[in-house]
Amino acid sequence: MIKAFFAKIKNLFTFCLYFGNRKKVSDVAAEPKHSEQPPIGTDGLIKSNASFVRHNGRTVLVVMLDLGDVPSWVEYDSEIKQFSIVQNGGSVAYLSIFLQDEDQEAVKNDNRILLVTKVKDQQIVHHLQFVVR
Repeated sequence: MIKAFFAKIKNLFTFCLYFGNRKKVSDVAAEPKHSEQPPIGTDGLIKSNASFVRHNGRTVLVVMLDLGDVPSWVEYDSEIKQFSIVQNGGSVAYLSIFLQDEDQEAVKNDNRILLVTKVKDQQIVHHLQFVVR
């Protein structure tokens, strides 16, 4: 009899704790769903000065611009002679730089590139994956 009484008290407390304090579904505001977020960083054609250098087997691309995001990798399209800097936030910055024929042949075998950018008025060197198409 005493066990039955305490079992009913326990059930009452459980109901109050878990079911009595629940919010109604209509009271909870639904969060807006964003399927796509805008890219972070520099997107589109870069019109600032840039330099391409090959020295001692290393490929260096110098872009003295703050991209606004961390670069992930660099691609070079040999048909349209354009560099693409792909950034972590989804932005892609493009550079049109003319390469000599010997440089175009040399970069086909490269898989890493040093990218020099500017972040808060300081030069930063990124050692990145390099893809040549």
